[in-house]
Amino acid sequence: MKIHNAFFSDSINRVNALSPKPAFTLVLGDVVDNQGEVAHFEAMHAYLKQIETPVLYAIGNHETRYRATFTPGYRMEEFDNFFRAQKAMNGMEWLLYSFDLGDWHFIVWPDPLRSNFFETHPHYFDWLEQDLERNKEKPTLFFQHVPAQPIGIDPLINYAESVAVKRMVLDTLARHGNVRYIFSGHVHIPIRASLKTARQYKGMRLINLPAAGYRARGFGEEEVNGGPSQGILVVEINGKDCRVFFKTVTEEVYPYPENLPSFDEREYPLWLKYKWELDAFPDVKNGDFSAGLDSWNTRYVYREDETPSNRMEVRDFQGYRALYLFSSKRRYHIPGQDRLPQSINHLCQALQVGREPFLIQLDYCLDKESTGQTDAWAGGFVWLEGFQGSVKLLNLAYWVGRGYGQLSDRFSDSSDVPLLHYQLPAPDEYWRSAHLNWMQDYKGLGMDLSGLDRLVINLGTWHINDGNSPGFGFYLTKLKRLSGSGPSVAGGNGIQPMPDEALWRMNKYEPFVHIAGEHRYIRSTQSIHP
Repeated sequence: MKIHNAFFSDSINRVNALSPKPAFTLVLGDVVDNQGEVAHFEAMHAYLKQIETPVLYAIGNHETRYRATFTPGYRMEEFDNFFRAQKAMNGMEWLLYSFDLGDWHFIVWPDPLRSNFFETHPHYFDWLEQDLERNKEKPTLFFQHVPAQPIGIDPLINYAESVAVKRMVLDTLARHGNVRYIFSGHVHIPIRASLKTARQYKGMRLINLPAAGYRARGFGEEEVNGGPSQGILVVEINGKDCRVFFKTVTEEVYPYPENLPSFDEREYPLWLKYKWELDAFPDVKNGDFSAGLDSWNTRYVYREDETPSNRMEVRDFQGYRALYLFSSKRRYHIPGQDRLPQSINHLCQALQVGREPFLIQLDYCLDKESTGQTDAWAGGFVWLEGFQGSVKLLNLAYWVGRGYGQLSDRFSDSSDVPLLHYQLPAPDEYWRSAHLNWMQDYKGLGMDLSGLDRLVINLGTWHINDGNSPGFGFYLTKLKRLSGSGPSVAGGNGIQPMPDEALWRMNKYEPFVHIAGEHRYIRSTQSIHP
């Protein structure tokens, strides 16, 4: 507790010092920090019972076993430890509940982030629709552990609810016009980043909260107050009006504005759409980037105010109009949990796939001013994903520099469709042209690709976000579809499989440990078996 939640007792003191006394205190998921063990709930209860208000629990992704799965039938055994802890704290045994207080309505929504949870609990959405309809005249606050808006760092792009669930929740909440705020946790976000990522969507304000005690993630910027990020969110209600502010353990107060930047779905095309739902074109549109980023679908990437660690720009370079992609280690680096490789800096476009074979042509070159050593754990990629309807059948990446062996989209990836890796030679001149026979390069696996109807082209950079390696930048342009076949080549040379030693991977059989507030994989001297 002293390492991971150094400021938790201070946050409890801030709650107890509020005047007038709050009507209740809600812990917005992740009551504990492992897999919902009884002893951990009991340890947290010893702290939380010091709060001088009723204490409510929402469930997050640490209150159950990591490998908990849900099958048809209303089987709730995986939540037994959470239910016992909740009952000991407040007498309830609920995952999903709502209540009224004064003129306001409050909804607490479950977000355990476990396999098949919502698929086996579809009635929760019916309950939500009916609850909102019954209370449509009341201003409403909605609490969920996992954010409804993109935050813009890895691993949170994949460590969220599926597109279908996010879309269904937001559509349901917006339908009746009574939801004023959606509050979320999960991210351990600093205050500065919380303020920068807060959005407004169809009249609802979406705010991701800093933690009460747990160490904030490293977002690459000094904290807004130069001090700790931890504290409490206070919702101050007066009739049908409310004011929302964050109060730190050192008593600084940061109000959230009434008017927040708009969450425009066109600005975040990959948050509420699957890649296989994107519009597909017969040829690459704007492959020379003469129209900026038009026709390309971008991810939301958190951008530091100074010296951003990820860049995606269209530039004039060496006589070309080109896309420039760059990733580096975050400049303002503090111990935290943003330690996993950053591979979020990519954009994509979907092509229609017919019966006739075709290649992908592109020109690329290194940004030699910023890239420096080419053997650093960083690189650029052309990542191709092939779909038949919503089913992913093809998955391969072509790398410049070093590769990240676990590029993924967990909402469409399948263990039956492996990711293959190929090496694009680093240009020994400024520019090199490549022709990618993606179909031929993947057919060696013996996969049946005859039903493919869509190919998604992803262009991006990645960086290990650790150590002292420099950034990696490269340019791409002149992407087009070429009819015909032939081997994959770059600069007249054949493209070879990526050497395994040039791929950085996390070994999933190595133990996952917590060091001073950081989630990290470490190498073990003992034999670890699956």
